[in-house]
Amino acid sequence: MVTITNQPDAVLLGTLRHAYGRVAYSHKTHEKMGDRIAMNTTFLKWAELILIVLTTGGTLAVLIGEERTHEVVTVILAALSLLVTLYQFRFNPDDVGRAHRSTAVRLWHVREKYCSLIADLRSGAVSVDQIRASRDHLLDELKGIYEPAPQSDSRAYKAAQKALKVNEELSFTDAEIDELLPTSLRSGNLNS
Repeated sequence: MVTITNQPDAVLLGTLRHAYGRVAYSHKTHEKMGDRIAMNTTFLKWAELILIVLTTGGTLAVLIGEERTHEVVTVILAALSLLVTLYQFRFNPDDVGRAHRSTAVRLWHVREKYCSLIADLRSGAVSVDQIRASRDHLLDELKGIYEPAPQSDSRAYKAAQKALKVNEELSFTDAEIDELLPTSLRSGNLNS
């Protein structure tokens, strides 16, 4: 590993590492938000379907029977079905969930670019000026991602924090990586 001793290079490395961390958290937060919205949307769709089926059954019971109870229950079911449908039309959770997932994918790509940029700086593969130009380009790219992105919430951030810190969703041991690689590319075989 290359040790960066030049103070400006160390500051640049620190800045890149910090940006990488922020993007990693944003990526995971939007991913978790999209997952939660997708789960809620599925629940709403099933609730709507069940309410429609029950309302249809209640309508048939009203037509066949003479009990006032059937009428009241059917009206309540129809009202609940209408509320669920109106909620979906008003807030459009499907589109919001897709926007979060799209944002997460775009942030993942930038996160990986930051990781590569850090590797390039540490290995000395490119000049500091090239690193700075790439960093500035990534900042512009992030601006283009964040401006139209839907808002996330603290619940999604906490889920991202747990995913990253506790579940280590971005961390791999050397052994885990070796299991995924062909034998010739495993860490024990790199010096051969």
